[in-house]
Amino acid sequence: MLRVWVAQIPPAGATVLLGPDEERHLRVRRPDPGEILEIIDGQGHLARGQLAISGKHLQITVDEHIQTQRENAGLITAYLALPQALDSLESVLPGLVQLGVHRIQILQTQWSGPKRLYEKFERRFENLACQALKQSGRLVAPTLLGFKAIEQVLTQGLTGQHWLLHPGGQGHLPRMRPPELGFWVGPEAGFHSDEVALAQQMGVAIVDCGPRILRMETAVIGVAFQIAMTPLSGALT
Repeated sequence: MLRVWVAQIPPAGATVLLGPDEERHLRVRRPDPGEILEIIDGQGHLARGQLAISGKHLQITVDEHIQTQRENAGLITAYLALPQALDSLESVLPGLVQLGVHRIQILQTQWSGPKRLYEKFERRFENLACQALKQSGRLVAPTLLGFKAIEQVLTQGLTGQHWLLHPGGQGHLPRMRPPELGFWVGPEAGFHSDEVALAQQMGVAIVDCGPRILRMETAVIGVAFQIAMTPLSGALT
């Protein structure tokens, strides 16, 4: 079923007028008049409506609001060092949305990319997340927590359990997923040893990445998938 995003879903019987970008994206899919679509707002609300063509514009009449739950239980936060290439960060965002990560904190580290890359990412975040929501059927967009130095984040008072991926780490992903957790992934050069040491002092478990060197994109999606596929009371496989 095709999905469209709107800032606010109106009551049943009302008409949704799509913005120019959303209308253009929908036209590419060549929907038929009368086709039933899902309407999402990124805040957890869902409706279904019927498509109509009015002159040069597409509009949708809301048929019903639907109560459903598509979110992962608990709270999952991704702490990602800003990579040197913006493409690396933008390429993992759809996967994080699809896998149900709730919050994303971008980190300034010893070997991270320049702040201007984050500013570009921040401007594009809503659109990229929106497209991933429509593709996956998720109803709630993740929250972008901003761009902070790793030292500031580590010392501000972490809650829940945290796993930092680093070669040679002695920890292992726990067999039971805690209700609140964060996973930390460094840039291509990894985390600096001082950053790893501070994380350990703050109670973060240092987890080995395996026998091979992983690209940031691989590590992020790999651990996010493993977390997402584990219920709070289940075991990682």
